[in-house]
Amino acid sequence: MMAYSLYTNATRSIIWGDGTEGSQKISDSLTLVLLGNVSRSYPVYGSIPAGQMLTPGSYSDTPTVTLTYY
Repeated sequence: MMAYSLYTNATRSIIWGDGTEGSQKISDSLTLVLLGNVSRSYPVYGSIPAGQMLTPGSYSDTPTVTLTYY
């Protein structure tokens, strides 16, 4: 398993997470327009620590994202 972290900013100083252990949630609000389309994009940046003893090859993962609507 490869260790990695996801961040909300390009300088990789704010860990993207659930708001615990120093991580930060991505939070936003918008007003929905009837019969209109609304889209939002949130850039996510990654970092893989050096020094991991990994076998060369392809690695994949599927992060879980929870959207809450009120």
